[in-house]
Amino acid sequence: MKFMDLYKGYDKRKVAIQSRIESIIERSQFIFGPDLEELEETLAKYVGRKYALGVSSGHDGLSLALMALGFEAGIDHSDKEVIVPALTFFSTAEAPASLGMKVVVCDIDPDTYNMDLNKLESLINKNTVAIIPVNLFGQCIDYDALDTIAKKHNVFVIEDACQSFGATSKNKKSCAFGDIAITSFFPAKPLGCFGDGGMCFTDDDELYARLKKLRHHGDSGGMVHVMLGTTGRLDNLQAGILLEKFKGFDEDMDLRRSVAEFYTKNLNGILKTPKIESFNDSVYAQYVVISESKDRNAIREYLQTKDIPTALYYPNPIHLAPILKPLGYKVGDMPNAEYVCKNSLALPIYNEMSNDEGLVVINALKEILSN
Repeated sequence: MKFMDLYKGYDKRKVAIQSRIESIIERSQFIFGPDLEELEETLAKYVGRKYALGVSSGHDGLSLALMALGFEAGIDHSDKEVIVPALTFFSTAEAPASLGMKVVVCDIDPDTYNMDLNKLESLINKNTVAIIPVNLFGQCIDYDALDTIAKKHNVFVIEDACQSFGATSKNKKSCAFGDIAITSFFPAKPLGCFGDGGMCFTDDDELYARLKKLRHHGDSGGMVHVMLGTTGRLDNLQAGILLEKFKGFDEDMDLRRSVAEFYTKNLNGILKTPKIESFNDSVYAQYVVISESKDRNAIREYLQTKDIPTALYYPNPIHLAPILKPLGYKVGDMPNAEYVCKNSLALPIYNEMSNDEGLVVINALKEILSN
């Protein structure tokens, strides 16, 4: 069994993807081009935003978003603070830290694993300039509640939707929130390309114009460089692949939700299964469970004997990353995130996973947990 079978998603669109790739190669237009423009227009409309801008990765999207909001490279931002959740991929904290900003870490809600909004406001002070909430494992945070806090204190919100493209919250699509939203097209994401890729979304004309310059070395046109930017473009080949993979994307996510619901139905009462808020519809980028009765590592080892792979999301919380040690955080500061990192594991999940495959995982879990 594979943890995530990416080939099956490709195989059912193989002819269309190969045709698109051949067309791009024949035109030899690899950087910028009509495929990228079509993808940007298509996805902006899908999520309900005015603009979408293809970028080279979700991480680069986060960095470009901060730069577009005024925190450009080459300027001292050491007095600027950005709040991130304690449970996320390191990139969420790495982007502001790389720009010289101070990272402030907020613990997570013990049920949804998203940033705990009850603890957020106490972390905001006169130096706080932005909040980067993460829609962890494919479920959006409560943006109504978050925006109320952000507007009260006049701070920017960057929606880190790198795991949640296709999810909904209160009938709005993920990537429709914040001053700027970012998603990732890393191959294992709900909508994945054949390498690295991402996209920024915004409704603001000025932010869009700045993002366009920043992703292409601050070029305002004709190699006139007015800002310090980067090589942050999504290439035309990946855009074409994504256009073909996007056809039938909602149906793919319905299949993925069915797999997750099958897991939940059969594992409730045995493991702590994902809690999805009533106003949310998750895309289950990962299906993460917690055993409160048996050691996580013992479960992983047993599943491995059955050729069932698992993964850890994440083995360590953000505040305990060695590179962030100067921030002064210590074990015990973020008890909820630390608990999840120590006790959770992610089960195999992908769109085309059958109930029979799911039962193999479920039965193995029942076996080890009953011993």
